[in-house]
Amino acid sequence: VIGVKFVHVKLAGQYFSEGDRAVLLPRQQDCGDPDVQHWAWWAKGIQAPESVQNTSADYWMSCQGQDLQLCFCEAPQCTEAWRFGQSVGASATDSSILPPSVKEQCSKMVEKINTNEVAPSKTGKNHGWGSWARVGDKLFGLPWQVNPVIVLDLNTAKLSTLPTASELKHLDYDLVGLSPSSAVVNECIYSPPFKLGADYMLIVNTTSGKVSTLNHRLYLDGKHIYSAIAAVGTTLYVFPKAGFTQLLSIDVGSAAAYFDQIAIDQELDGCVWPSQESRSWSAAMWYDVAVVDGSLFASPWDAECMLIFHTSNRTFEGIDTTQVARGAAKWSRLLEIRGSIYAAPSNAYYAGSAPSRDILAVDIAQKKARGISVGKCHVGNEWTSMGSHGGYIYILPSRPTNILVLDLQTETTFCFQAGDILGGGGHHFMDTVVANDKLYALPDQEGAILVLDLNIEVTQATENATVATQH
Repeated sequence: VIGVKFVHVKLAGQYFSEGDRAVLLPRQQDCGDPDVQHWAWWAKGIQAPESVQNTSADYWMSCQGQDLQLCFCEAPQCTEAWRFGQSVGASATDSSILPPSVKEQCSKMVEKINTNEVAPSKTGKNHGWGSWARVGDKLFGLPWQVNPVIVLDLNTAKLSTLPTASELKHLDYDLVGLSPSSAVVNECIYSPPFKLGADYMLIVNTTSGKVSTLNHRLYLDGKHIYSAIAAVGTTLYVFPKAGFTQLLSIDVGSAAAYFDQIAIDQELDGCVWPSQESRSWSAAMWYDVAVVDGSLFASPWDAECMLIFHTSNRTFEGIDTTQVARGAAKWSRLLEIRGSIYAAPSNAYYAGSAPSRDILAVDIAQKKARGISVGKCHVGNEWTSMGSHGGYIYILPSRPTNILVLDLQTETTFCFQAGDILGGGGHHFMDTVVANDKLYALPDQEGAILVLDLNIEVTQATENATVATQH
């Protein structure tokens, strides 16, 4: 059973089909009423069945923390309010789909921490942050656009900022040119340049609270740009964005940083040149890096392989991913769990190619890639952040209003409409961290950090439906 602010509803009857739909409405509202108040808003929560048999169907519904009922529509044409005329639970002793015990817990599952209160927008729109970095009991949000660094205390939930205005250039589209990636060495956070014109690496000293930049006339010159960064010991490894075949290493363990370039093996198929469909400003070979036992695994954004760099002997390997998907903007964030690396599926919104249909999963020992279907979430998918907890991976959206959840035991996915907890921004989140049994989603255009409590468990049964929320 799975849930992040969602309930599992199992319906029993006859002649269920894939075309059926269900929606949650307030108890005081009649199912099938053609004049449902705020129908356009409630309709965002219409759900297709996750699994269907002739005599039963399983639905995962958004938990609103209200007194709700489930209204059912038998296929076809389940889009208008009047079609949802069957009320589930009407003859049950307790007909509420969300009884008080569940409603009380649901209201505690979701929290939003407003970023505009500490970093107000000067342009009338919400500015974004690119990556989280955790140091001790604090999360640091590194700026993606013109913004200060935000600092979230995990113990008190207090939000503060570290100013960056004097350090960062204002490039076009309100961008400051930094990568949506960061790494930590000795309680200092580093984020490399991502956009042409950014001739610095941002440094956040979390002990002193000082924000500064690192420059180099050859490697940090506004022309050499990078997409991902990771740290092993006191050495930073920075992956080229596109057009360069050198991995940059920077030893920051002493007073003066030591720079070195490592040539990427030109014989690795798919690891040297980007996809032919890579043709926009978002072009990048790799998006994120996972560190496993001193080796670096880079997620293929425009590259046609997962690149591996072994820091112990400075050698490269490549894992072919073309049997799972080809093209541009394929996969974004990485997580290493139980001997496998998982990459969140994105799509080529900027590059114009078809979206990736699968989560990328790579067996580290066997060096083999496979795909895990996103199921009903394949329309409009673009996920750029994820975290894991309790045997599940939670994948947060950039553009869609779906949250994608992967059950690691069965490798099945669930897709949830989450428009009720998302703002109106076109891009929702950029990065996710799980800490202290809570998920923290870093906003791009949301205007608030989304916090989901992953450690709540409630179970309730009624005569007509089984309702459960569980971490």
